[in-house]
Amino acid sequence: RHLINIAGKFGEMDVAALEAKGSRKLILNWLDTMSATPRTADLVKSVFARVLSFAMDREDIIRHPLLNVERKATESRRDKVWPVETINHLFANGHPHLVAVALMAIWTMQRQADCLFMLPMAFDGERVRIKQMKTGAAVWIAPAPAIRSILEQAKAKNQARVLLNSFGDPWTSSGFRASWGSEMTRLEISGLTFHDLRGSAITYAYAALLKDHSHSDCVNLVAEISGHTKERAEAIIRQYYLAGDSIVKAIQRSIA
Repeated sequence: RHLINIAGKFGEMDVAALEAKGSRKLILNWLDTMSATPRTADLVKSVFARVLSFAMDREDIIRHPLLNVERKATESRRDKVWPVETINHLFANGHPHLVAVALMAIWTMQRQADCLFMLPMAFDGERVRIKQMKTGAAVWIAPAPAIRSILEQAKAKNQARVLLNSFGDPWTSSGFRASWGSEMTRLEISGLTFHDLRGSAITYAYAALLKDHSHSDCVNLVAEISGHTKERAEAIIRQYYLAGDSIVKAIQRSIA
């Protein structure tokens, strides 16, 4: 997928132009257009750099324009947890078709694509079966009341997908990204991404579960719902979203 995107942008660029001064800036400016999704930008950069390294190793090029490019994604997302008041602002003032996607992401802990492309038949009336597009993992989730009505309505109306745009049509990934970006601007929400909703949901779930469960049990439960392995769930909790006991206690107070 990333190779296709790179080829679409630079596939006709000749070797002389690639080696010339200014090519690095040209490529970096293109990667900057992906700043809203820094991990994707880093993946695209890594794929592009690997292709260029292959070419340089075989002396097809003599200059590598992507050497030593810094990552866009920071190692920590601890400051990217959606505050309760911001989530409530989105729910109260956001457009319903976008709020529905956010609700689905928060209450299922699933990625954007898995929410957007969810089929009504995935809901059997009791649980939702999600086969994650990225990992292939199958997850069974008992839907919370906040999303049960969305699922029931989609099934009753025999919709093409559970989540539809403002025209009543299935979302496309690019269409959703554009609409979400415009909505964040309208609601004056900045510094937070849609992907951060998933991490925020994991954070809040962990903090809530920690009241009655051990850390290990909390990790197991979060992993079961989110579709992560236990090891990956713990890595997210410890390295990316939780900044020690202080944030856990703050979240517990906010959801008490």
